[in-house]
Amino acid sequence: MPVTLVREKFGLHHGLTLVRRYKDYYDMIAVAVSEPKLNIGSFYLNKQKRMEQFINFFDKEYRDLLTTATKNPIILPRPYRDSNYQKICLQNGRLPIKGNYGKTYLTAQELSCLRLRITGLSNKEIAQILDLSPRTVETYMARIQQRTGYTSNRLDTLISACP
Repeated sequence: MPVTLVREKFGLHHGLTLVRRYKDYYDMIAVAVSEPKLNIGSFYLNKQKRMEQFINFFDKEYRDLLTTATKNPIILPRPYRDSNYQKICLQNGRLPIKGNYGKTYLTAQELSCLRLRITGLSNKEIAQILDLSPRTVETYMARIQQRTGYTSNRLDTLISACP
């Protein structure tokens, strides 16, 4: 229903939604184009780095707006919710994944740190965005490596293991 509404009312043909998972909710950041593209997959993949840079910039520069939005969430009535919202939110605050040692999990904070690390940010930059200490970020990254068996240069593989 939301896709049809956007397509008909606003004339958007293609879109990409980036999802950030948290324990009880998720953020959705949507990017759309108003004209048909022949190879839409490569169109977005070629712009993925810039979209991630924008999202990180927004996280950093508009922290007060995000804090306000977090304190005053918009909860859609059940008929208008994404049909996958329960799958997208973390079960018991954990995201089940498969690491080198088999099934394990990531917490919401670990997932947030990992998402930012993969974009090339340092512990200090991640800490600033997430309002944590750099040492806490370092601890989260070490836990991820310990639980999954992935080394720091293979952590990007972990994102593909996330459902």
